[in-house]
Amino acid sequence: KAGGLDGRKIKYEGFLDDAFSPATALTNVQQLVENDHVFAVVPFNNETATDSVSTFLSQHKTPLIGYGVTPPFIDNPWAWSINGDYAKGATAATTAIVELETALHKKGSQLTFAIPANALPSGVNAAKVIAASIKATGAKIVYDEANIAAIGTTNYQPYAQAIMSSGADVVFDALGNADVLGLDAALKADGYKGANLNGVAYFPGQLGSNPTEESALQGSYVSNSFPADEDNT
Repeated sequence: KAGGLDGRKIKYEGFLDDAFSPATALTNVQQLVENDHVFAVVPFNNETATDSVSTFLSQHKTPLIGYGVTPPFIDNPWAWSINGDYAKGATAATTAIVELETALHKKGSQLTFAIPANALPSGVNAAKVIAASIKATGAKIVYDEANIAAIGTTNYQPYAQAIMSSGADVVFDALGNADVLGLDAALKADGYKGANLNGVAYFPGQLGSNPTEESALQGSYVSNSFPADEDNT
């Protein structure tokens, strides 16, 4: 509001969609750096980014700041993760997850967890961190699969049935919004009575006008990594 950061005025150049293509992710950052001459890529939220993206940005000394669950945040001095060292599987930034699990963990009982994840490097890394936090509470993991395609999945029944067969008491979705809605709805259709946790589907402002989303998410717990607009913070 005062005119920039340390005298530097901020100009937003817009965003580019990679359509879940690693090749497009690379050409997108090349365009931002070589054609648009950006100072930094902020926020960097790219689930398909590979080492080639990291190499290109570091060679051009272009900072990136964002959600650190992909290869560009590993051993890259030009990358800053807002959620801790997620990419290496460290248990940083998982306090909210542990608190949710601990609240559900009844004294003297043995909770069992299922972790369905997207079939992406980011899904694998996120599941690794979630698994570490679950084990730290003394709970047991009975299902841990990164096998749900991040785009194009429409039938969630096979995944729901596999989770039901595992006997899990709690499901923690390491998934994107659409997959959380699809899988949770499929679990309910199969009669799942346990708890559902996820880290993305916090939509209090839109559920009232969308009964399908409201039904799928009813009773879910959300570990929200960012301040919500409704908090006015």
